[in-house]
Amino acid sequence: MNDIDKHSQNYGIIKEFCDDNNIKAISKYYTKFNGYIKYSSKLASPEGEAVVEIKLKGYECEGDIEIIGDNFNSNQVHTGLMAKCQTYSYNKANKELIITGISQTIGNYKVTIIKAD
Repeated sequence: MNDIDKHSQNYGIIKEFCDDNNIKAISKYYTKFNGYIKYSSKLASPEGEAVVEIKLKGYECEGDIEIIGDNFNSNQVHTGLMAKCQTYSYNKANKELIITGISQTIGNYKVTIIKAD
């Protein structure tokens, strides 16, 4: 799959996650919500509540995610996730957005995002 197809597929997954969780756009460019994040990598596995920002429009950034929270140190985990680089999937039964990737600094990682109540 090329980068354009991957980006498009990941953005479709983001839209399904937002629709299923009743997450509405704040502006035409982004949305944000409180989420519960589970991060898993060989360097660190933090979890906890954080603000999740998702870009909805912009040049090659639709579906990009930023995790903002005290439990998530950007020196240990990726707090910025890019729809054109990572692989997104959606567990509809549990309403979990799952992002997987590989990094030269932290190796394989997995990020699970659930909308907090």
